[in-house]
Amino acid sequence: MRTELQETTIKEKYFFFKLVYIIHAFLNKILQGVSYILRIIITFLTGFLLILTLIGIFGRFLGIDTSWVVELSVFTFVIIISLGLMLAQKNRSHLRITAFVEKLSPKKQRITIVFSELFTLVGLIIIANKGYFHAINSLNISTSTLSHYLSVGHFYIFFPLGVFFIALYTFNFMLGILIYPENVMKWLTGE
Repeated sequence: MRTELQETTIKEKYFFFKLVYIIHAFLNKILQGVSYILRIIITFLTGFLLILTLIGIFGRFLGIDTSWVVELSVFTFVIIISLGLMLAQKNRSHLRITAFVEKLSPKKQRITIVFSELFTLVGLIIIANKGYFHAINSLNISTSTLSHYLSVGHFYIFFPLGVFFIALYTFNFMLGILIYPENVMKWLTGE
C-alpha cells in the first residue's frame, strides 16, 4: 500500500510530466510550421542569390556598375546561413562528438546531454542578447552602395532571430529528453 506522501509525489510527477508533454507538443507544432516557412524562405533566397550572381556576371560583361550586387549577395548569403543553422538545429544535424557519451549508462547519458543542452541554451541566450543590441545599434550604419534603402542593422537582425529559434529548438529537444528518455542516443546520433 502506498502512503499518502507517496500518492502526492506520484500526482505531482504526473502533473509535471503532463505539463511538459503539453508544452513539448505545442512547441513541436509551432516549430514544424517555422521549419516549413524557413525552407520556403531559404529556397527563395537561394534563387535570389543565383539571380544576383547572374546580374553581377552579365553586368560586368556589359560594363554596368554592379557593386551593389556584391554587397547584397554577401548579406543574402549571411541570412541564408543563419536561417540554415536553425534548420540544422531542428534536425539535430550539427556536428556532434558522441564517443564519450555513448560509453555512459543511459541515466548518465541523459544527465550529460541535458547539462550540455543547458550550457548551450545559456550561451545562445547570451549571444541572442548581444546580437540584438548589435543589430539595434547598427541601424544607423549605412551600407556603402545600398545606403539609400537599407542599413547594416536590417541584415544583422537575422542573427539574434536565428539564435532565438535555435534556443527554442534546443529547449524543445530538452523537453523531449524528459518525455522520451529511451530515445536520447537515437536523437543525438541522428539515427
